[in-house]
Amino acid sequence: MEHIGDMAVDAGKALGIVSSVYWSHATPAAFGAQNASRNNYAEIAKQMVEEGEASVIMGGGHPFFDDNGEYRTPASERAFQYVGGSETFLDLATGGTDYRFIDSREQFEALASGELELAADDKVLGTFRTGSTLQAYRDGEDGGGFIETVPDLATMTRGALNVVERDEDGFFLMVEGGAVDWMAHQNNLPRIIEEQVDFNRAVEAAVEWVEAESSWDETLVIVTTDHGNGLMLGPRSGEVPFQPIENQGAGQLPLARWHTDNHTNELVRLHAHGAGAENISELADQRDYGLGFYGKEGDQQLYLDNTELFDAMVAAMGLSPATQPSDMAAIA
Repeated sequence: MEHIGDMAVDAGKALGIVSSVYWSHATPAAFGAQNASRNNYAEIAKQMVEEGEASVIMGGGHPFFDDNGEYRTPASERAFQYVGGSETFLDLATGGTDYRFIDSREQFEALASGELELAADDKVLGTFRTGSTLQAYRDGEDGGGFIETVPDLATMTRGALNVVERDEDGFFLMVEGGAVDWMAHQNNLPRIIEEQVDFNRAVEAAVEWVEAESSWDETLVIVTTDHGNGLMLGPRSGEVPFQPIENQGAGQLPLARWHTDNHTNELVRLHAHGAGAENISELADQRDYGLGFYGKEGDQQLYLDNTELFDAMVAAMGLSPATQPSDMAAIA
């Protein structure tokens, strides 16, 4: 099935895919590949490299570095799964693909500042130097002790924008703060906060780019998430239904509890600003009166289906989606 990345490229636009986790993980993969299973990382990464639709791809999964950013010798072919297998990674690292390969923090920062020399048609694939996440999977549980050899998500965002903005026909860029989900699965509140701060700074970098290099009349920025993670409530909310999170005062983390280590289907926030944002507002015509329990009234109770967000993005870019199968039997 054709995804929105395919559609953007077919229309002559640049495609960018950025994540703070493996660049072959579920969300980045959904914008750059097709596969029967999200877990077929090597196949997904290989397709993304060989088809070369995206002008820039960034994420983790480096086979030569562990979760703390320390050098390691890959123990088996499995170490290369997130980057398409050892043969694909060797081709990447030695210039045997359509992508300019970068992996050091200095290279990411040079790309973000415009100091990395690129030919007019160069594509970039950045794999930062950890085996999985930017910071979330490093040793320890509390703040501090950050890995110094990787970029932050804002730097990656600025670098990706410097690549895709070269296309005069426009671009579609997806930036994911992917590890906040993983930290929610682990009930790791300090790391969740770290990841959200890093993501917020990436949003800020995107907004700064729009206001400096484009305008809100021609660029749309959407900020949302793909699912909930167990409805975070108070520490005794298992016994006291809907107990609020407990504020412990300045300088102390609040007390909270999640109710599952998996995904949940509560409504999630969506923010949009710029060209085409009105399409999203118009599609948000369903009402959840239950939001009144959280002090939300009037238009704050409105929502739209996630598939309608796709429609709004397609409309904002002036694209025409290809005919999709009406049921799964049609593609069996």
